[in-house]
Amino acid sequence: MILPFFKKKKEKINVALIMCPGWGAVQPPVGISYLKGFLMRRGINVKCFDLSLELYKIFPHKEYWELNYPEHFIIPEKFEKDVLPYLGSFIPASAKKILSVEPEIVGFSLFMSSLNLSLLLADFLKKIRPGIFIAGGGAEVTRLKRVLIDGIRDFLPVNRNIFENFDILIEGEGEESLADLSCIDRS
Repeated sequence: MILPFFKKKKEKINVALIMCPGWGAVQPPVGISYLKGFLMRRGINVKCFDLSLELYKIFPHKEYWELNYPEHFIIPEKFEKDVLPYLGSFIPASAKKILSVEPEIVGFSLFMSSLNLSLLLADFLKKIRPGIFIAGGGAEVTRLKRVLIDGIRDFLPVNRNIFENFDILIEGEGEESLADLSCIDRS
């Protein structure tokens, strides 16, 4: 359903879908690939970026991508100590690639292991392109809902910056929601 303040655009829009580290280097990000297929069938231009694989290729500690070491990407203190120093130009270079497709919407697939880097990249994108619309979806959004709305506290702490860097968080299946977002008249 299209809300009354949404208008169908006549021209195609561009959407960038992002999988940030630490997602497994041997597992392609099937979720954003599936969303791409769905949106393209709706006439939306979509480009996927597997930034986890790109960082894996240049990162000195390959073991951080193994299932036994997710804490380096999840726990903010470990992320700042063990990952952040190695990022160097990775965030600006990734932002440049993403913005090269001139997206009106950037969608991040969010998991506990990808949240910290997704927040950094979303913040960087907002600083260099303030009007860009940033959406987040995936398993982490469901966790955030359980923590913030349902009051369940048996999870790791919530990084509250997510509410500053994302214009919308999509819970559950994102196909229809992303297609609806493409209809927003942002003029």
